[in-house]
Amino acid sequence: MSKSVPHLPLTEQRPTRARFTVIAAICLAATVAYMGRNCLGVASKNVRADLGIDVGEMGWVMSAFFWAYALAQVPAGWLAHHIGSRIALSCYAVAWSVLCAGFYLVGDIWAVMALQAGFGLAQAGIFPCSAGMIRHWMPSTQWAFSVGLMGSFMSIGGAIGSAITGYAIEGIETSWLTIPPLSWRWVFVGFSIPGFLFAAWFFRWYRDRPEIHSGVNDAERDLIRRTSPEKSRAPSGTSWLRVAAEPAMLLLYGQQICRAAGYIFFPTWFPDYLRETRGVSTGESGLLTALPLLAVVAGGIVGGALVDWLWRKTGSLRISRQLTAVVALAACAVCIGAAYFVSNVYGAVCLISFGTFCGTLAGPPASATTIDKSGDHPEQIYGMMNMTGNLGAAACPLAIGLLVESTGNWNLVLLVFVGIYAAAALCWIFLDPRGQVATREPVA
Repeated sequence: MSKSVPHLPLTEQRPTRARFTVIAAICLAATVAYMGRNCLGVASKNVRADLGIDVGEMGWVMSAFFWAYALAQVPAGWLAHHIGSRIALSCYAVAWSVLCAGFYLVGDIWAVMALQAGFGLAQAGIFPCSAGMIRHWMPSTQWAFSVGLMGSFMSIGGAIGSAITGYAIEGIETSWLTIPPLSWRWVFVGFSIPGFLFAAWFFRWYRDRPEIHSGVNDAERDLIRRTSPEKSRAPSGTSWLRVAAEPAMLLLYGQQICRAAGYIFFPTWFPDYLRETRGVSTGESGLLTALPLLAVVAGGIVGGALVDWLWRKTGSLRISRQLTAVVALAACAVCIGAAYFVSNVYGAVCLISFGTFCGTLAGPPASATTIDKSGDHPEQIYGMMNMTGNLGAAACPLAIGLLVESTGNWNLVLLVFVGIYAAAALCWIFLDPRGQVATREPVA
């Protein structure tokens, strides 16, 4: 941990920058988690061949992660709220790393499904912990950008994991470089290592409040307090269940279900979709899968910056959050629908990737609105929203597997996602982002 900063008179101090290291820690956790989480989609063909699993059964395997992940969101948020994100997130990282390495030992579908479910339980606390960290460490005029960065690095991890997995399994052979193929089992072992390293560093450096971190001076604490949770209009002591049942929150859950179902197609079935409809290799499918995930990276950063900028310029939550989300999700549906009619694989993937960029612009408005309305319970309320979203994510791989198994037509998948993103836009049309919002003073 850093040395204590000197306590100069407030007017003579420049704020320290520990809050940015907190955001970096959140982004690093998301990256490390999604590297391991997303490699099963690319390795799916090899895992199925090795263990004798068919496409429909693999849908159940992929869904096991998300059912466990979804149902553990609120308990994980409750635990983080009571013991603090420092201990909770460190323990979660160790647990998911152990389970990731455990894939080396699996011998049948039940073992894979059990590890997938355990993996989901262990990773369920990432976003509730992160929501509490953002709430306590960042000025509220930077919440959307902070959440956008978190989502972007989630996809950076997914893109890295997809690309590495594809080429690790196939191997690389060029005129200047030859790397022999690896078993998919060793790929999982490799992705477990960063989680152990993150847990050790995070537990050593992080503290649950800026007031108890020796690397934070009075000027930085004052900057954070100007828009701190204590100014929320949600009464202190309000039951989190009461907040969670508000009509606006129900609509937030609806759009989250749709957006999560849309996103999860890419790290699960998208490589198979490309192989079956476009005839690409496993290595190329991993690389092409990285493109929409990288578009999500850009969308999260741009969306977070756009939402915060519109809020500072207009002072309107309807413009900065609601309008941004509606336009972005409608554009996403149009782009994915257009890709249905494009036969060239690169043209179709580019359209789909731009669609995912647009769809991701709606992420920061949703997360910032959730944190706004959470009162004294950011971990539980964000956990509730993430839980509902991941119920959609859990159902999606299963539904796609059953759809393809019953029709034999992978092309229908894109039309399903057009409807999903249109439904998300409809939720935002009726969602009022105002109410129980912190009183803000713009912070540079």
